[in-house]
Amino acid sequence: MRASRKGRGELLKIQRKDLLMCLLFRKGANGKSEPLDRIRIMKSLFLLSQEVPKVAGLLHFEPYLYGAISFDVYTELCSFPLFFH
Repeated sequence: MRASRKGRGELLKIQRKDLLMCLLFRKGANGKSEPLDRIRIMKSLFLLSQEVPKVAGLLHFEPYLYGAISFDVYTELCSFPLFFH
């Protein structure tokens, strides 16, 4: 994530890729890295977008078969060559 130096107390500028990196490399309850599947990644991002207004502006969700989906997230996931190929 890139920090902004414009104003005092201003929140970090978040990009969609940064959010995905945080989810992909998170630590599980046992302290080890545990990858999330696509549905859990989507659900986590949807819930985060409901709670954090700055995140909501990055992601557009729409109803789909297994719940809310953002096709932009799938595009970003495909840009990580080690995952989901």
